[in-house]
Amino acid sequence: MAKALNEIVQGEGEAERIRGEARAKAQKIKEEAEAKAHKTYADAYELAIAEAEEKARELKKTAEENADREAKLVLEEAKKQTREIRTKAKSNFEAAVKATLTELRFK
Repeated sequence: MAKALNEIVQGEGEAERIRGEARAKAQKIKEEAEAKAHKTYADAYELAIAEAEEKARELKKTAEENADREAKLVLEEAKKQTREIRTKAKSNFEAAVKATLTELRFK
């Protein structure tokens, strides 16, 4: 009976050792999985940041191009209006000179 009891105790000890090893392996697997998950998250985060920065650069470039295009259109319109005003001013000046000369001739 003592021998049987001794074997039971040894079996329980062996079972406890196996459970301990299993817990240690499970903990190691968990830690490795957490590390991989963290790395995956960090990589995805860095990629998302890089993509957002690239998109921001593209948007800024597009905005600058649109602003330049709009400024050129406004400048061209201003030049056109300036030419029209000069033409009208010249015509009005010529008409005023003619009117003045006509007035002077008839006095």
